[in-house]
Amino acid sequence: SPLLKSSSAVVAVAGPSASESQCTVALIKNIVGTGVLTLPAGVARLTDSGATPAEAIALAVPLLLLFGALNAWGFLLIGRVCVETEQPSYVGAWTSTLGPRLAALPAVASLLLCSTAAIACATVIADTGTDLLAALFALPAADVSRTAVLFGCAASVLTPLCLLPSLAPLGTASYFGVAGVLVTALCMIARLADGTYDATDAAALADAGAAAAEAAGGGAGGGGGGLGSLPSAGAIAYFVSLVSNAFLAHYNAPSVLTALAPQPAGEAARAGAPEEEAAPSWLAVRLRRAAEINEEFAEYARRLSPPLLRRLRIGGGKGGDEGGGGKGGGGVAAYEAAEGESGGQLAAYRRVVLSAFGLSAVLFVAIGAAGYLTFGAASDANILNSYASADPLAVVARLGVGAAVLCEFPLLERPFRTTLVEMLKLPPAAAARPAVVCSSVAALCGVAALGIDLDTISALGGATGGSLLIYVAPALMALRSFPRGETDGIPKIGQTPAGA
Repeated sequence: SPLLKSSSAVVAVAGPSASESQCTVALIKNIVGTGVLTLPAGVARLTDSGATPAEAIALAVPLLLLFGALNAWGFLLIGRVCVETEQPSYVGAWTSTLGPRLAALPAVASLLLCSTAAIACATVIADTGTDLLAALFALPAADVSRTAVLFGCAASVLTPLCLLPSLAPLGTASYFGVAGVLVTALCMIARLADGTYDATDAAALADAGAAAAEAAGGGAGGGGGGLGSLPSAGAIAYFVSLVSNAFLAHYNAPSVLTALAPQPAGEAARAGAPEEEAAPSWLAVRLRRAAEINEEFAEYARRLSPPLLRRLRIGGGKGGDEGGGGKGGGGVAAYEAAEGESGGQLAAYRRVVLSAFGLSAVLFVAIGAAGYLTFGAASDANILNSYASADPLAVVARLGVGAAVLCEFPLLERPFRTTLVEMLKLPPAAAARPAVVCSSVAALCGVAALGIDLDTISALGGATGGSLLIYVAPALMALRSFPRGETDGIPKIGQTPAGA
């Protein structure tokens, strides 16, 4: 079937651009969420066949960096496809390149990912709140009702945040989220260095190889270092699923691109536009919503404090990349017209993506390694649960993570709710009704109250919808967008892009 063309009116509503630094911080906050807390348990799973802790770390770090690079590559491809097709959303880019018949696939994947991620946030809120209250009142954590803590927080904090007409005010709160994860990493490294948990660590590490080998039914080899100590394929796949989920932010790639280079909104920009094939009504609704999300993301990023960002100088902001525009054909013309002194839209987009994914990878390695080296095979699915409730540094870390997930939950619940409303063919206005919002929050928190392990929730999201949005869909869209291998503006693997 013929490919749908985007409406230039849809692309034109993006609003003023945000700076590279603002978009970088916003994207880091989007990437770094609850998934990072599962990485130590994922590393521990790599010892299932008797691998030593050193061997597990030696395998986990390269795997994390490799799949981090693949995630960044997919994010770059999505942006380039959106430029080539002039589409403002993931679904729009999919439809323009692969046709409208399967356009529901990325919507279903996004629904699954938003739901699992929101459930993961609620799980962390319940665990963190329980431990903080136990520390505050000097009670055993078992004496504090996890379910009561979760639904109390849902009623008093999460639901009011989700009822906000715009999530742009959470842009300033993103500082607390990013700072919270940084504080968590520093606290975990400090506890590893000072040896507070050495007794637990020593016991766990001493038994890790033998216990894992026995559980796997392998007595062969009896010692470390042979082929028998290699992790099983299932353990590696499980760890990769956790890593993929941790890096997942790809449904926001079009919003980052649009926030960096908005399109002119005047009538002149629409003049002379060719007649377009009418899109199905449900797709038109999704495209209009994508434009609103782009506008909201730009406002969200602009609310980050510019003076502090200028001092941090994250992501650059200067540079004269000559390859940002590309030669993609007529579809790129509107974007090339919007390129400014920063060196081009795609060049700025690359700098933001590489900076955000690179800094996130550093955080992931620090938290994954520090948590595993502290607790070994005893690492909990939520690593913060491994630390004592009364540990002062653990209290600080829990406060930091709590700030992060409180800001993250509304950003995940809203797309889950609006996508579900669209898929059920309800009026779009129904998504904003208080009863619908309360029902959505209650349903997500109800699943979290079941006590499903955090790493299981994260692995499910990474192995299903994450695989489609990160690896499969970007490659398919790129193959259809660049049939002759035209990948101008996207760096080849192993090369540093100009201007980066």
